[in-house]
Amino acid sequence: MPDPVRVTTTAKVQEILQLATLVQAQTSLIESLIAGVGAAFEREMDRYLEQAARTETFDVRDDQSRWSLRGFPVTAIASVKFDQTAQWTGDEVTHSARLYRLALNDAEEHLLYVESPSAVGPKVMRVTYTGGLATSTAALISAFPDLAKAAALEVSNLYQRRSSLSIQAMGTVGADNQLFLSLAMLPLTREVVGRLKRW
Repeated sequence: MPDPVRVTTTAKVQEILQLATLVQAQTSLIESLIAGVGAAFEREMDRYLEQAARTETFDVRDDQSRWSLRGFPVTAIASVKFDQTAQWTGDEVTHSARLYRLALNDAEEHLLYVESPSAVGPKVMRVTYTGGLATSTAALISAFPDLAKAAALEVSNLYQRRSSLSIQAMGTVGADNQLFLSLAMLPLTREVVGRLKRW
């Protein structure tokens, strides 16, 4: 299984902190902070860092013909399906590929246009697609260097303040611990993240 896409690297944080070497405990803390900051960035931007196959379920109104996909940029749409019951138990109808298309809006956000939706109501349309900012950490840093720098600054700031922070690490069996940060971002970080925010 490939490594998850991270918004910055331990080496970049180490460089900002001017630490010649790291012991295992420091490395583990920095890696956890990077994961937590990445999750906070995704929440703030309302989009995904990692380009991957994903499925989203949408409400459909009578007059609606377009939807914003959270995982943009979108590289491929596998299917658009409808289920009038919103139960998704296998009775859904697959929409013809001729009846949907992707388009960019002014913010270069991918919008999905669907002609003649076959169901209306809450959670009745399901879209399976591939999308997200990058396929690897290196690709993300190359394509979005400002985001990577902002993340490294944010992680460095949290690391330097670690003794005064109350951060709860939560995880599940077999999964990396994730830090859920409810702290205010640095103004520079908020500005950079805001530029990539979905609207």
